[in-house]
Amino acid sequence: MTYPAPSQRKVTSALPAVATAALATGIFLADIVTPVGEAVAGLYVAVVLMAARFCRPRGVLLVAAG
Repeated sequence: MTYPAPSQRKVTSALPAVATAALATGIFLADIVTPVGEAVAGLYVAVVLMAARFCRPRGVLLVAAG
């Protein structure tokens, strides 16, 4: 039985956090570009919920504050 190298595990565990940051950036850019700000701004809730699933409590606070 083979086990993955420690560096592979770190990359895999960081992937959800990176995906959450990428989604937040995409929503932010869409919020700036589109004239319907209220509809796009509602998607930030999804980012905070993803952060609650994948990040530590301090990370959730930072995402929510951002």
